[in-house]
Amino acid sequence: ARSYPMTSGILSTMMNHTGNYQTMAVDGIDSVMDCCEAIINHQIENVFIEMSACVGSCLNGPLLQHNKSAKWKAQQILVTHQKDKHFFHFKSLRHIEDTYHPTPLMIQSHHPSEIKRILLSLGKDEEAKELNCGACGYHTCKEKAIAVLEHKADPQLCLPFALEQAQSISNQIIEYTPNGIIVLDESKHIVEINPAAKRYLKCSNYPVKSWPIDALLPSEEMNEALSDLQEVRYFIKEYADYEKTFDHACIPIGQKKFILIILMDLTEKFNKEKMIKQYRASVMEVTQKVIDEQMQTVQEIASLLGETTAKSKIALLKLKKSVEDELL
Repeated sequence: ARSYPMTSGILSTMMNHTGNYQTMAVDGIDSVMDCCEAIINHQIENVFIEMSACVGSCLNGPLLQHNKSAKWKAQQILVTHQKDKHFFHFKSLRHIEDTYHPTPLMIQSHHPSEIKRILLSLGKDEEAKELNCGACGYHTCKEKAIAVLEHKADPQLCLPFALEQAQSISNQIIEYTPNGIIVLDESKHIVEINPAAKRYLKCSNYPVKSWPIDALLPSEEMNEALSDLQEVRYFIKEYADYEKTFDHACIPIGQKKFILIILMDLTEKFNKEKMIKQYRASVMEVTQKVIDEQMQTVQEIASLLGETTAKSKIALLKLKKSVEDELL
């Protein structure tokens, strides 16, 4: 049994088989499938075949694939143990008999309402959704529901339900996101548009699908961004008709050449910035006005002081001259 994890490990335990057949070891999914096809076509007969899904058998299984060198170490240990004389070697027992009696299997019965409840939890609220695809390992959805009731199956392992949930979540995100979302085809016509984008662009009452994007967002920046779009491009544009300012993200989608446009509303932010700029401009205007008035006042004072000084100078000169005349 210690050789089982190795290729031909099972065959090595079949000591001196007396059957009228040959032995063969096959490992790897592709080789196993080829061998099975050969059996179906009667190309192989009277052969005992040891089949392993993993190349190299269990020593190269999924738990050891992350460490490629581990299988060689494990193989060395197994070979060493095979040669170790401390392990018992059992002789082949040729005559082994026993009697087995069947034990009746008690099959539980479930009320249809219980099965219906499980089906509803799996998103099967109508018979059309019971696809019976078999992806869960059961032939029908009702069999899966019964297995869930008997704690033999995971209720989350339903591929159509998981896909429907994922799609539903994606749709809800697109439906309720505050950002406008528009999807364009290769010819730059609208394929999808979410409610936020319709609200921003004031087109909720119009069938805008199949319209060219220029009909809703006419701008040179948009045309430039969409031309030969290979990577995400951003630009900010104000639209006077909508009284909105958007930050645009233009994103190419896959090989189908679809284009995703995300509109992020910056109107409130830009309005606040405009108000701040206007306030600063008014403050500067008032400040300049005060400065001008003060300069004018200073000039007027200087002018008055100049006139007074001139008059005083003239009066003093006259007084000086009259005194000098008297002395002479």
